[in-house]
Amino acid sequence: MSEPVLPPPLPTSPPANATPPRRKLSPWIIALICVAGLIFLLIPLGILAGMLLPALGKAKTRAHQITCVNNLKQLGLACRIYSVDHDEKYPKSWDEVRAEISPPTALVCPSVADRGSIHTFEQALAASNYAYLGAGASETNVQQVIAVCPIHGNTLYADGSVMLILADWAQRIVTFRPQAANLIELAWPYKVHMVLGMTIFFLFP
Repeated sequence: MSEPVLPPPLPTSPPANATPPRRKLSPWIIALICVAGLIFLLIPLGILAGMLLPALGKAKTRAHQITCVNNLKQLGLACRIYSVDHDEKYPKSWDEVRAEISPPTALVCPSVADRGSIHTFEQALAASNYAYLGAGASETNVQQVIAVCPIHGNTLYADGSVMLILADWAQRIVTFRPQAANLIELAWPYKVHMVLGMTIFFLFP
């Protein structure tokens, strides 16, 4: 007598809380995701660097200009000290006031490239870029120009004051000349705001 043939077992359904098997991502897709993430990370950094670098350059230039003004004031003080013992006459050259100039790098504008290698007065005198125009001048003649910085245009007068040379656009604003805002690379709302602000400042101080 043959054995009875049993029917095939019915398929069992997976449990309700069973998680489906995960599909493995291709290595190329993972690489593309990593590259896209790096790109989205580097783009804001590049934009930020592009915004900060010009500002840092302007800040460095401004710092050099302020140091240049301080140098000229120190040189003017040295000349005035010299004039006390020499019938109110200024020296013929920077060499005659070396005792009053300290440090010697005050003779060199900070924008000069090799300023950091100057350690002695002779080196500073040889590298000095301040044009001395006060030979034999008197302190009483306050309009007499004593020295000029050819890089920044700062001017030292006989009374020890230093005049900063404004940019051309700033001079036009101060003197109320037209087209002042067209000389600077800013968006037009900022130009209008600057012109109006400077005009109101000088009209109603």
